[in-house]
Amino acid sequence: MRVCTIDIGTNSVRALVADVDESGRIRVVHREGHITRLGEERTPPRRGFLCEQAMERTANAVGEIVAIARRLRADRFKLMATSAARHAATADDLKDQIRGLTSLETQIITGLQEARYVCEGALSSPDLTGKRVLLADIGGGSTELIFASRDEEPVLRSVAAGAVYLTEKFLRHDPPLEEETSSALAHAIAALAKAHAGIPSGAEELIGLGGTITTIPPIIMEMERYEASRVHNYVVTIERVESVLQRLRSMRLPDRKKVKGLEPDRADIIIGGLLILKALLKVTGFEKVRVSDRGILFGLAQSMLRGTLPSSQPLTQDGSST
Repeated sequence: MRVCTIDIGTNSVRALVADVDESGRIRVVHREGHITRLGEERTPPRRGFLCEQAMERTANAVGEIVAIARRLRADRFKLMATSAARHAATADDLKDQIRGLTSLETQIITGLQEARYVCEGALSSPDLTGKRVLLADIGGGSTELIFASRDEEPVLRSVAAGAVYLTEKFLRHDPPLEEETSSALAHAIAALAKAHAGIPSGAEELIGLGGTITTIPPIIMEMERYEASRVHNYVVTIERVESVLQRLRSMRLPDRKKVKGLEPDRADIIIGGLLILKALLKVTGFEKVRVSDRGILFGLAQSMLRGTLPSSQPLTQDGSST
Protein backbone atom coordinates (compact mmCIF):
# COMPACT_ATOMS: atom_id res chain seq x y z
CA MET A 1 0.00 0.00 0.00
CA ARG A 2 1.44 3.37 -0.98
CA VAL A 3 0.22 6.14 1.29
CA CYS A 4 0.66 9.89 1.60
CA THR A 5 0.34 11.47 5.04
CA ILE A 6 0.32 15.24 5.46
CA ASP A 7 0.78 17.15 8.72
CA ILE A 8 -0.57 20.72 8.51
CA GLY A 9 1.05 22.42 11.47
CA THR A 10 1.34 25.89 12.93
CA ASN A 11 4.67 26.53 11.24
CA SER A 12 4.97 24.06 8.39
CA VAL A 13 3.32 21.54 6.13
CA ARG A 14 5.18 18.23 6.06
CA ALA A 15 4.43 15.13 4.06
CA LEU A 16 5.50 11.52 3.72
CA VAL A 17 4.92 9.24 0.75
CA ALA A 18 5.69 5.67 1.77
CA ASP A 19 5.04 2.03 1.10
CA VAL A 20 3.60 0.23 4.14
CA ASP A 21 3.64 -3.55 4.19
CA GLU A 22 1.29 -5.83 6.11
CA SER A 23 3.66 -6.06 9.09
CA GLY A 24 3.74 -2.28 9.43
CA ARG A 25 7.21 -1.72 8.03
CA ILE A 26 7.52 1.65 6.31
CA ARG A 27 9.70 2.29 3.27
CA VAL A 28 10.09 5.99 2.56
CA VAL A 29 9.48 6.94 -1.08
CA HIS A 30 9.49 10.72 -0.76
CA ARG A 31 9.49 13.41 1.92
CA GLU A 32 8.46 17.01 1.47
CA GLY A 33 8.23 20.09 3.67
CA HIS A 34 7.13 23.71 3.27
CA ILE A 35 7.25 26.42 5.94
CA THR A 36 3.94 28.25 5.50
CA ARG A 37 3.48 29.79 8.98
CA LEU A 38 -0.25 29.05 9.20
CA GLY A 39 -0.27 30.26 12.80
CA GLU A 40 1.30 33.65 12.13
CA GLU A 41 -0.13 36.57 14.06
CA ARG A 42 -2.46 38.90 12.19
CA THR A 43 -1.85 42.64 12.10
CA PRO A 44 -3.87 43.74 13.96
CA PRO A 45 -4.29 40.37 15.72
CA ARG A 46 -7.76 38.79 15.57
CA ARG A 47 -7.93 36.06 18.18
CA GLY A 48 -9.22 32.80 16.77
CA PHE A 49 -8.81 33.80 13.11
CA LEU A 50 -6.26 32.47 10.65
CA CYS A 51 -4.57 34.96 8.35
CA GLU A 52 -6.01 34.76 4.82
CA GLN A 53 -2.55 34.87 3.23
CA ALA A 54 -1.31 32.12 5.57
CA MET A 55 -4.26 29.92 4.68
CA GLU A 56 -3.62 30.47 0.98
CA ARG A 57 0.09 29.62 1.37
CA THR A 58 -0.79 26.50 3.32
CA ALA A 59 -3.49 25.28 0.95
CA ASN A 60 -1.19 25.83 -2.05
CA ALA A 61 1.58 23.84 -0.36
CA VAL A 62 -0.82 20.98 0.35
CA GLY A 63 -1.98 21.12 -3.27
CA GLU A 64 1.61 20.84 -4.54
CA ILE A 65 2.34 17.93 -2.22
CA VAL A 66 -0.79 16.01 -3.22
CA ALA A 67 0.07 16.48 -6.90
CA ILE A 68 3.56 15.06 -6.30
CA ALA A 69 2.15 12.13 -4.31
CA ARG A 70 -0.32 11.31 -7.06
CA ARG A 71 2.47 11.32 -9.62
CA LEU A 72 4.29 8.87 -7.33
CA ARG A 73 1.15 6.68 -7.40
CA ALA A 74 0.08 7.11 -3.78
CA ASP A 75 -3.38 5.53 -3.51
CA ARG A 76 -4.38 6.54 0.03
CA PHE A 77 -4.14 9.97 1.62
CA LYS A 78 -4.42 11.28 5.16
CA LEU A 79 -4.45 15.05 5.77
CA MET A 80 -4.26 16.19 9.40
CA ALA A 81 -4.25 19.74 10.80
CA THR A 82 -2.98 20.42 14.31
CA SER A 83 -2.54 23.30 16.76
CA ALA A 84 -3.19 26.45 14.68
CA ALA A 85 -6.24 24.96 12.98
CA ARG A 86 -7.80 23.43 16.07
CA HIS A 87 -7.81 26.81 17.85
CA ALA A 88 -9.17 28.79 14.89
CA ALA A 89 -12.77 29.74 14.24
CA THR A 90 -11.95 29.99 10.54
CA ALA A 91 -10.41 26.53 10.19
CA ASP A 92 -13.28 25.48 7.92
CA ASP A 93 -12.12 28.11 5.41
CA LEU A 94 -8.74 26.39 5.27
CA LYS A 95 -10.39 23.00 4.81
CA ASP A 96 -12.52 24.41 1.99
CA GLN A 97 -9.45 25.79 0.20
CA ILE A 98 -7.59 22.48 0.49
CA ARG A 99 -10.66 20.57 -0.68
CA GLY A 100 -10.98 22.84 -3.70
CA LEU A 101 -7.36 22.20 -4.71
CA THR A 102 -7.10 18.49 -3.93
CA SER A 103 -10.64 17.03 -3.66
CA LEU A 104 -9.51 15.65 -0.28
CA GLU A 105 -10.85 16.23 3.21
CA THR A 106 -8.67 17.53 6.05
CA GLN A 107 -9.23 16.36 9.62
CA ILE A 108 -8.43 18.59 12.60
CA ILE A 109 -7.11 16.57 15.52
CA THR A 110 -6.81 17.33 19.23
CA GLY A 111 -3.51 17.71 21.02
CA LEU A 112 -3.87 14.28 22.61
CA GLN A 113 -4.66 12.66 19.26
CA GLU A 114 -1.57 14.36 17.85
CA ALA A 115 0.51 13.01 20.72
CA ARG A 116 -0.78 9.48 20.09
CA TYR A 117 0.23 9.51 16.43
CA VAL A 118 3.61 11.03 17.29
CA CYS A 119 4.06 8.15 19.73
CA GLU A 120 3.15 5.51 17.16
CA GLY A 121 5.52 7.00 14.62
CA ALA A 122 8.46 7.26 17.01
CA LEU A 123 8.00 3.73 18.31
CA SER A 124 8.05 2.38 14.75
CA SER A 125 11.83 2.89 14.91
CA PRO A 126 13.61 -0.41 15.69
CA ASP A 127 16.07 1.48 17.91
CA LEU A 128 13.38 1.90 20.59
CA THR A 129 12.39 -1.77 20.85
CA GLY A 130 11.85 -2.72 24.47
CA LYS A 131 12.63 0.75 25.83
CA ARG A 132 10.54 2.98 28.08
CA VAL A 133 11.08 6.51 26.79
CA LEU A 134 9.87 10.07 27.13
CA LEU A 135 9.01 11.54 23.73
CA ALA A 136 8.90 15.30 23.22
CA ASP A 137 7.63 16.83 19.99
CA ILE A 138 8.21 20.60 19.81
CA GLY A 139 5.89 22.12 17.23
CA GLY A 140 4.98 25.63 16.24
CA GLY A 141 1.96 26.02 18.49
CA SER A 142 2.29 23.21 21.02
CA THR A 143 4.63 20.65 22.54
CA GLU A 144 3.56 17.05 23.04
CA LEU A 145 4.98 14.92 25.87
CA ILE A 146 4.51 11.15 25.74
CA PHE A 147 5.67 8.46 28.15
CA ALA A 148 5.78 5.35 26.02
CA SER A 149 6.89 1.79 25.51
CA ARG A 150 5.73 -0.90 23.13
CA ASP A 151 4.08 -2.90 25.94
CA GLU A 152 2.24 -0.16 27.85
CA GLU A 153 -0.54 2.30 27.14
CA PRO A 154 1.16 5.67 26.50
CA VAL A 155 0.64 8.62 28.83
CA LEU A 156 0.00 11.70 26.70
CA ARG A 157 0.20 15.40 27.47
CA SER A 158 -0.11 18.38 25.13
CA VAL A 159 1.30 21.75 26.21
CA ALA A 160 0.21 25.02 24.60
CA ALA A 161 3.77 26.23 24.07
CA GLY A 162 5.48 25.98 20.70
CA ALA A 163 8.25 27.78 18.81
CA VAL A 164 5.94 30.21 16.99
CA TYR A 165 3.84 30.82 20.09
CA LEU A 166 6.84 31.60 22.31
CA THR A 167 8.46 33.82 19.68
CA GLU A 168 5.38 35.96 19.09
CA LYS A 169 4.52 36.24 22.78
CA PHE A 170 7.95 37.08 24.19
CA LEU A 171 10.74 37.66 21.64
CA ARG A 172 9.96 41.10 20.27
CA HIS A 173 13.47 42.37 19.52
CA ASP A 174 16.12 41.20 17.07
CA PRO A 175 18.23 39.76 18.53
CA PRO A 176 16.04 39.07 21.59
CA LEU A 177 16.78 40.98 24.77
CA GLU A 178 18.01 39.10 27.84
CA GLU A 179 14.79 39.83 29.74
CA GLU A 180 12.74 38.52 26.80
CA THR A 181 14.54 35.19 26.63
CA SER A 182 14.37 34.88 30.42
CA SER A 183 10.60 35.45 30.41
CA ALA A 184 10.13 32.99 27.54
CA LEU A 185 12.21 30.34 29.29
CA ALA A 186 10.32 30.82 32.56
CA HIS A 187 7.00 30.47 30.75
CA ALA A 188 8.13 27.27 29.03
CA ILE A 189 9.46 25.79 32.27
CA ALA A 190 6.18 26.47 34.09
CA ALA A 191 4.03 25.02 31.30
CA LEU A 192 6.18 21.91 30.83
CA ALA A 193 6.56 21.29 34.58
CA LYS A 194 2.78 21.21 35.00
CA ALA A 195 2.42 18.65 32.20
CA HIS A 196 5.44 16.62 33.26
CA ALA A 197 4.02 16.23 36.77
CA GLY A 198 1.45 13.83 35.32
CA ILE A 199 4.04 11.73 33.48
CA PRO A 200 5.27 8.49 35.11
CA SER A 201 8.91 8.21 36.12
CA GLY A 202 11.20 5.54 34.79
CA ALA A 203 11.89 6.73 31.26
CA GLU A 204 15.30 5.48 30.11
CA GLU A 205 15.85 8.14 27.49
CA LEU A 206 14.51 11.45 26.16
CA ILE A 207 13.61 11.29 22.46
CA GLY A 208 13.11 14.60 20.64
CA LEU A 209 11.01 15.22 17.55
CA GLY A 210 9.90 18.21 15.51
CA GLY A 211 11.57 20.88 13.41
CA THR A 212 13.50 22.56 16.24
CA ILE A 213 15.16 19.36 17.38
CA THR A 214 15.85 17.93 13.92
CA THR A 215 17.52 21.25 13.02
CA ILE A 216 20.20 21.02 15.71
CA PRO A 217 22.30 18.20 14.15
CA PRO A 218 22.40 19.91 10.72
CA ILE A 219 23.62 23.12 12.40
CA ILE A 220 26.29 21.23 14.36
CA MET A 221 27.39 19.29 11.25
CA GLU A 222 26.98 22.33 8.94
CA MET A 223 24.88 20.35 6.47
CA GLU A 224 24.34 21.89 3.07
CA ARG A 225 21.27 19.68 2.58
CA TYR A 226 19.15 17.87 5.16
CA GLU A 227 20.08 14.18 5.45
CA ALA A 228 17.55 12.20 7.47
CA SER A 229 19.88 9.21 7.90
CA ARG A 230 22.49 11.38 9.65
CA VAL A 231 19.95 13.24 11.79
CA HIS A 232 17.95 10.24 13.05
CA ASN A 233 19.40 8.95 16.36
CA TYR A 234 21.89 11.83 16.68
CA VAL A 235 22.47 12.53 20.39
CA VAL A 236 22.53 16.18 21.47
CA THR A 237 23.88 17.03 24.93
CA ILE A 238 22.55 19.85 27.08
CA GLU A 239 25.88 21.63 26.55
CA ARG A 240 25.37 21.48 22.77
CA VAL A 241 21.85 22.85 23.10
CA GLU A 242 23.15 25.77 25.16
CA SER A 243 26.00 26.38 22.72
CA VAL A 244 23.73 26.50 19.67
CA LEU A 245 21.20 28.67 21.55
CA GLN A 246 23.82 31.20 22.65
CA ARG A 247 25.31 31.36 19.16
CA LEU A 248 21.98 32.02 17.45
CA ARG A 249 20.56 34.41 20.04
CA SER A 250 23.57 36.70 19.56
CA MET A 251 22.83 37.08 15.84
CA ARG A 252 20.40 39.29 14.01
CA LEU A 253 17.87 37.55 11.78
CA PRO A 254 19.71 38.18 8.46
CA ASP A 255 22.79 36.48 9.91
CA ARG A 256 20.82 33.56 11.35
CA LYS A 257 19.36 32.92 7.89
CA LYS A 258 22.90 32.30 6.62
CA VAL A 259 23.75 29.63 9.20
CA LYS A 260 24.48 26.28 7.52
CA GLY A 261 21.95 23.63 8.47
CA LEU A 262 19.25 26.13 9.45
CA GLU A 263 16.38 26.64 7.04
CA PRO A 264 16.16 30.41 6.39
CA ASP A 265 12.39 30.35 6.95
CA ARG A 266 12.91 28.79 10.38
CA ALA A 267 15.51 31.33 11.51
CA ASP A 268 13.00 33.70 13.10
CA ILE A 269 11.50 31.06 15.45
CA ILE A 270 14.48 28.80 16.15
CA ILE A 271 15.42 30.65 19.35
CA GLY A 272 11.91 30.16 20.73
CA GLY A 273 12.12 26.46 19.92
CA LEU A 274 15.54 26.08 21.54
CA LEU A 275 14.28 27.78 24.69
CA ILE A 276 11.52 25.17 24.89
CA LEU A 277 14.10 22.39 24.51
CA LYS A 278 16.28 23.97 27.21
CA ALA A 279 13.24 24.16 29.50
CA LEU A 280 12.39 20.54 28.70
CA LEU A 281 15.85 19.32 29.70
CA LYS A 282 15.67 21.32 32.92
CA VAL A 283 12.21 20.03 33.84
CA THR A 284 12.89 16.37 33.03
CA GLY A 285 16.42 16.20 34.40
CA PHE A 286 17.84 14.59 31.26
CA GLU A 287 21.28 15.77 30.15
CA LYS A 288 20.86 14.76 26.51
CA VAL A 289 18.20 14.15 23.89
CA ARG A 290 18.22 11.58 21.09
CA VAL A 291 16.87 13.04 17.86
CA SER A 292 14.12 11.12 16.05
CA ASP A 293 13.25 11.83 12.44
CA ARG A 294 10.05 9.78 12.80
CA GLY A 295 6.86 11.20 14.20
CA ILE A 296 3.27 11.95 13.34
CA LEU A 297 3.66 11.24 9.61
CA PHE A 298 4.86 7.70 10.32
CA GLY A 299 2.19 7.20 12.99
CA LEU A 300 -0.54 8.24 10.58
CA ALA A 301 0.80 5.83 7.96
CA GLN A 302 0.64 2.93 10.39
CA SER A 303 -2.85 3.91 11.53
CA MET A 304 -4.05 3.84 7.93
CA LEU A 305 -2.70 0.31 7.56
CA ARG A 306 -4.64 -0.89 10.61
CA GLY A 307 -7.77 0.89 9.46
CA THR A 308 -8.02 2.87 12.70
CA LEU A 309 -7.96 6.04 10.62
CA PRO A 310 -9.96 6.22 7.40
CA SER A 311 -8.02 7.76 4.52
CA SER A 312 -9.04 11.15 3.14
CA GLN A 313 -11.43 10.26 0.36
CA PRO A 314 -11.91 12.21 -2.87
CA LEU A 315 -15.21 14.10 -2.94
CA THR A 316 -17.88 14.29 -5.57
CA GLN A 317 -19.01 17.70 -6.80
CA ASP A 318 -21.82 17.82 -4.25
CA GLY A 319 -19.33 17.27 -1.41
CA SER A 320 -20.18 13.68 -0.54
CA SER A 321 -17.50 10.98 -0.33
CA THR A 322 -16.97 8.81 -3.36
